[in-house]
Amino acid sequence: METDFRNANRAEKSAQQPYPEPMWRPGDPSPKQKAKAARAEARDGRQGYQRIVAQVTPQYAETG
Repeated sequence: METDFRNANRAEKSAQQPYPEPMWRPGDPSPKQKAKAARAEARDGRQGYQRIVAQVTPQYAETG
């Protein structure tokens, strides 16, 4: 709110103040949790892709 107030009440020729970086808040996933969820989503996507390839073209299915 402070940044919005300063930008609304600044001189016309002065530059706009940039917004600060968002901070982590309790209840939000931590950066480690976000990275873990992204890895799990990528793994699940790859497994789904491999399953489709194995069903449609068995000769190209990865073995092992």
